[in-house]
Amino acid sequence: MRGRLLQLALLSTTVGLAGTRVDADPVYSVTDLGQADDTTNYHFNYLDALGATDKSAFQSGSFERFSHPVPPGLPVYWIQGDVEQSSIGNLFLDSVRFASGNNHGYVVGVTSQRFYPDFNGPHSLVALFQPDPHTLQVYGSHEPASVQSPGYLSTVFMGGPVNSFYGTVSGINDHLMITGSQQKSPNWQETAPVLIDPTITSGTSRFVDLGSLGGKNGTGNALNNAGQVVGWSEIANGAHHAFLYDKGIMEDLNTLIPPTAGLNLESAIGIDASGRIVAFGTDRSGATHEYFLTPAPVPEPSTLAFFGLVAGSLVLRRQRRCGRINTAA
Repeated sequence: MRGRLLQLALLSTTVGLAGTRVDADPVYSVTDLGQADDTTNYHFNYLDALGATDKSAFQSGSFERFSHPVPPGLPVYWIQGDVEQSSIGNLFLDSVRFASGNNHGYVVGVTSQRFYPDFNGPHSLVALFQPDPHTLQVYGSHEPASVQSPGYLSTVFMGGPVNSFYGTVSGINDHLMITGSQQKSPNWQETAPVLIDPTITSGTSRFVDLGSLGGKNGTGNALNNAGQVVGWSEIANGAHHAFLYDKGIMEDLNTLIPPTAGLNLESAIGIDASGRIVAFGTDRSGATHEYFLTPAPVPEPSTLAFFGLVAGSLVLRRQRRCGRINTAA
């Protein structure tokens, strides 16, 4: 009876392990990519510090201005939803500040800031460029002229009385999810990292404030196709810390690396499809370095269940042997 009860207990434990999802916090190993030129903050191109294989992975899987730069020659003015090849002044036109693109030729940016009488602050529009070469008729002061347009430009609906967005955008992934920062009312002096998930067919978008690490400002610098976002956020004392946003949770990357590393990760600037991150920060001497963060492997529940079965079998075998010895005695 004792052996049977032990069998049932071990079986219950094994089933529990097999059906339990392991939710341990991710731990990253850290590789120093070398000292970085911090005279322009994080505006150096991190791809230059990567090997050929890693560089290719980030160029395809991380979405920001380094891995997916704005195509050269893209016009900065648009009219009636269409992009022109050249500027004809600013009459009935809106200038666009493009940020970066994705693997399908889409490019995201923001329009110039404007002021509206019924809106208590400046705002701009998120502009989405869709590649589609065609001929555009532009009506000037005399006769219409035909120009070749590389595609169309639409604005992402943000909601609110005047379709407002006051902030910056940094990247757009292949699912047209966009990250950047949003200026916050009422004083427009604070910024929040954001994720915009536009539904182009219905003309609406889902606007997600990613939160903060305790401070008043932050921005999303990059994202991948899984919707993971990295960037920086202030902590309570105003210092910048690198963050990872995943599945609705923002985490300080400094808490996810070995404490013995002696680093202060200030901003994350790239994340590939595997969740590997490039960030910059300072070492113990205060020098700015680029760092490569690799997620440590986490045992799968099936692996834990397997080891539970092995351990259980050994215990049962020992119990049976002891039983046979006692009987023989």
